[in-house]
Amino acid sequence: MSKESVECKGCGQTLDSLIMSLIGGLNGRRPFFEYLKRRAKEIIDAGGTRDDVVHLIKSEHNFWSALLKNELKKYDTMRDEEAGAGRTYAFVHFEFDDLFRYYENPVQNFKIDIHERLSEERQAGFVDGFRKAIEDKRQIPWTFLPVSFPRFIWLIYRSLFVHLLKFMCYIAWGKEPLTREETKALTFWKASLLCGIGLNIFTALFLYQAAVSARLQGMSIIFLLLLQCFLIPISLRAFIQLLRTIIAFRYSRRNLVAPIKTWRHVRRYFDQVREKADPYQVESFHLMLQEMRANNLITGLELKRFSTGDVLRMPLNETARYRVRRWMNKFYYMKIADTAGPVAWNELESLSILVFSLDEKFFYAFDELIDNSRGGTSILEQLRTSYDDEWENLIDGLHSDLYGKQENVLRTGDFQEGFFSGPVISAIERWANMRIQCLYHTLESMKGLKGVYERIARRQFPEATGEHIQTLVREKIQIMFLHDRYPAYGHDDRQKKDIDSYLSRNSDVELYWPKDLLYPSKYGSFANILPDIRGEFLLKLDADHHADVEEVAYIPYLFRIFKRQPLCDAVGFRLYAFNEKYNFVTHMAGLSNNAWWVHDLRVKSLVGGGGVYGKMLIRTRALLEKEFIQPDSVAEDMLAMTRLSVGKSEIQFSELVEIGQGEDISYYGLKRKLGRYPIGAVESIATKLYKEMLVSTAVPLHRKLESIFMLSYYPIQSIIVLAHFSVLLAWALGIDIFSFLPITVFLLSYFAVALVDGLYVWVHMHEREGIIRGTKRYFATLLPMVLFHGGYFYYYLEQLIKGLKGYAKFNISEKKYQLSQDRWDEHYQKNKFAFNLGSVSLGLFIWGLMFQRHSLSDTVKVMPFVFSNLVWGFSMLFFVYRAKKILRRIDFFGEVIFIFLRSCYDILTSPFKIFHKKSKKVILTNRHLPCRFDTNSTRI
Repeated sequence: MSKESVECKGCGQTLDSLIMSLIGGLNGRRPFFEYLKRRAKEIIDAGGTRDDVVHLIKSEHNFWSALLKNELKKYDTMRDEEAGAGRTYAFVHFEFDDLFRYYENPVQNFKIDIHERLSEERQAGFVDGFRKAIEDKRQIPWTFLPVSFPRFIWLIYRSLFVHLLKFMCYIAWGKEPLTREETKALTFWKASLLCGIGLNIFTALFLYQAAVSARLQGMSIIFLLLLQCFLIPISLRAFIQLLRTIIAFRYSRRNLVAPIKTWRHVRRYFDQVREKADPYQVESFHLMLQEMRANNLITGLELKRFSTGDVLRMPLNETARYRVRRWMNKFYYMKIADTAGPVAWNELESLSILVFSLDEKFFYAFDELIDNSRGGTSILEQLRTSYDDEWENLIDGLHSDLYGKQENVLRTGDFQEGFFSGPVISAIERWANMRIQCLYHTLESMKGLKGVYERIARRQFPEATGEHIQTLVREKIQIMFLHDRYPAYGHDDRQKKDIDSYLSRNSDVELYWPKDLLYPSKYGSFANILPDIRGEFLLKLDADHHADVEEVAYIPYLFRIFKRQPLCDAVGFRLYAFNEKYNFVTHMAGLSNNAWWVHDLRVKSLVGGGGVYGKMLIRTRALLEKEFIQPDSVAEDMLAMTRLSVGKSEIQFSELVEIGQGEDISYYGLKRKLGRYPIGAVESIATKLYKEMLVSTAVPLHRKLESIFMLSYYPIQSIIVLAHFSVLLAWALGIDIFSFLPITVFLLSYFAVALVDGLYVWVHMHEREGIIRGTKRYFATLLPMVLFHGGYFYYYLEQLIKGLKGYAKFNISEKKYQLSQDRWDEHYQKNKFAFNLGSVSLGLFIWGLMFQRHSLSDTVKVMPFVFSNLVWGFSMLFFVYRAKKILRRIDFFGEVIFIFLRSCYDILTSPFKIFHKKSKKVILTNRHLPCRFDTNSTRI
């Protein structure tokens, strides 16, 4: 990290680096850091020594870190649903920042003795004083949580109309000077919001006219008005999403993001691309071929053919075909990105690569790969069947090391019967670990970036020795491995042995762990190693990432974006699911995420000012100067974007580089990860930082609109649920609200709004496979995707309600590869909220069908609402793991009956349970009432 050249007398280092080396877990808090610098300079100017400065910094650190540890522990407890402590004020990181932002010397202002050991009562007094002082300065409360669900819906509508009114006023009277990019972004928002408002007005007038013509009365009018209210935010967001999809599609077509879509295009344009490529790019192509052969994606014969430029026959492996097309597409996109031309050594910035881990698996040994003791499919068997052509290539490559029946054992998958030699086992272990999420995989793929620097150095300094080249590279690149749990492992722990063995073979990988952890979190660990980051730029990756050698070869080109735009603090890039082929869950998750990661970030860069989520190349100094790292929130990336917006920073997005990310392999593993997003959205909305961004005049309007649109996804989903239940309730009560609408118009309108969020998947498939094949694949996967992602819909609502109650515990993604089958009751308890809502909606439909008179047309119109509720309530049953292959269908239908009956029982008995719970609470409260004694008698 770059440090100022202010020297500390007798320190032997800059003042910045001295402070950062002593404050541990408080690194990254810029206001506190600036405060310590001021205090230290005062001591130095007064003739103080290094020991005086160190004593001051340590005393300040000890006092504030002790206070924060207690407050953060309280904060985590009150956000934990199981603890149920309730929401009170907590002096957390962003409150700590504001204290030092608003007061030059809080120690002096609040008469604090930093050497004092605080009692609970004394600490509570300080915290209460801090709260009053901070809120008096900024006039924004620290949070409005908890809030009831009805009030939250009211706040959504109030906020919607207030912001639309402000937007209309801005259109009429806003005259602030705008850059070209801001003008383009605002043009989009003006067009989309005005057209969306116009569409809602037209819909309302149409419904009013139709209702008058049909002479609707009483409850029919009330339900129709209610539905129209629900429709306003739903249709407005759907219309904006449609326009965003169109922008992503037009950008792709205009800028030739992916013109090479099929192997026919490869044959036609390969020679042209190879002629345009410089020696460095040609070298990256041959390295890609060698890596694909080493990882068994292509055969030896295919390697020879492609190395000579013979692309007449395409490779059998789909991933290999995609990588060749992706490499060719670079040359079309580079013209648009203005990054063409070879990279010189002096253009290379120093880079730190950080691989972060909490407690993820480092390496799967052979015995773990073949273990099926839980009754399910072993990891290696699943890999063998999912990557069958790559498995065959591996066997062919091991042919000389196999003897007897071993080759047949590998082909049939009966691994328990085969006894393999060390080289064979090592090859199988590497083959498997490079296809699943583990730390070994991430570190191995990141080593390719060091090779990029080495190749550029050799080209620049052809006379240099190998040792000199290594010295040059070590000065410019750093690979950091941050592992939270490493010190806790025992000497004989398998995880520790695997890590130590890997580090002994790779001396360039530096191991770190937090030594001053304020609280267990990603930021808490990261803050500890900020002083150890040597690179001017940082590439921060999680434990489940992957990089192909031809992709990291283009990371140096991204440095040119920073040079062209000095205000740019981060450049995001494309992400894709590298383990999409593993099973059906990873395939479904990968289809949508591959599209969303690319196209949402693409549109953000055009109309919203950039997004922070995903993975990025970060200017290291921004971590401190721009307060890039925002802890204390489940959605830390959203708050980071908010802070950067307030600080007038720029975030760019480039499609020049694509990095892989592993998807969870089980439905419940993915559910655990997805549950963070609704809670994070609610918690972000509730923070003072987000409100500060909305009222700030320094933040452009288009960034505010983009952030509101981004966070609106889950609240709008709750309104969609309310709309569906209102329709089914009207159906059950026999209230007519749709009979006057033409059935064709009604169904087309419903499906247009329902499917608009998934249109970006079609854009992605078109870019990857062409218009015909992409469209065919889109419609082939549409129903499975609706069932798969619809299964999380009620879960999002459940998590949203928890977030409104103030529960916001961060769920760590489970990168587990062992699957086990749950019992019916376990499935029910894990999905009780969804099953109960699905059963209620089904009950309303059956009631209306049996006891009300409805026409065939009305029945057809209500079916989409019924189908949606059934998907949201029960579709997860299609995707949970079922180990028994023969009895799988019987198990499925049996569980459906069990869940419906169990849901009906719980719903019918819920009033009695609530009454019993309240009665029990009253009894317990009365037991704890203070006793009053009658002084004139012995009676109590």
